[in-house]
Amino acid sequence: MPQKRSPMRLVFVRVIGILVFIILLTLANIIYPYLHGRFFTEFVSFLNSNLELIVVMSILFLLGELFSLFFFPFNIPGPLFTGFGSMLLISFVFGLMGALDYILNLGIYNFFKWFAYLLFPCVFGVVIIIGYIQLFTKELKPEEEEIIDLTATGWQEIAGEFKLLILDMVQGLRRVFKRSKKQQEKARDNKP
Repeated sequence: MPQKRSPMRLVFVRVIGILVFIILLTLANIIYPYLHGRFFTEFVSFLNSNLELIVVMSILFLLGELFSLFFFPFNIPGPLFTGFGSMLLISFVFGLMGALDYILNLGIYNFFKWFAYLLFPCVFGVVIIIGYIQLFTKELKPEEEEIIDLTATGWQEIAGEFKLLILDMVQGLRRVFKRSKKQQEKARDNKP
């Protein structure tokens, strides 16, 4: 059975992810003047120019996931946020394709550019339809109650398993040290 996630933990993990991305981008901006590779400089400037898009996209996906954790009437906006986030993701991917086309001088981006305008409503519609299908099938399916038998596992059994775990680790360390001592002795014996 899947483990239920808490909204606070979800927000914490996603915000930490966004902050780590911003810190890595800041580090890339710090070392940016010292590196003279065209690909690196263009990629960092692309990320800098799309930072707002990346943060808004991340927030929309976060809101979509957050609303999906709530029960029925409150989880209805979830697929909408995920749909708008997916549109921004498509926009980011096509921007990345344009940047790579510019860096590598391929000249094929203009051919795929018109495809983006067709893809936006299709992706938005598919994501929303799938999101609402998942939402309503989850609500219509009866939840099974999980029964935990606390008497089946006693503290003595847990302590025994823990002791076996420690014993296995100690035996493994002994084997490693015995091998290294034997190898040292062989090395000493082989010296002329």
